[in-house]
Amino acid sequence: MADRLHHKVRVLVAENFDLIHIGLRALFKNHIAVDLVAETGDIANLFPLLTEHRSDVALID
Repeated sequence: MADRLHHKVRVLVAENFDLIHIGLRALFKNHIAVDLVAETGDIANLFPLLTEHRSDVALID
């Protein structure tokens, strides 16, 4: 149980609007409970990144 308390949520962001993408990166960059594992602005890159990084959460636009 103690390991779950220290587990960072692995997040992948797929966002094609630069302003939102930059904002999400800034929000997650130093967050204590989030590990931003991958980012893309191109949906074509999404599936290879999902396979490679095994994120817990994917924020997809």
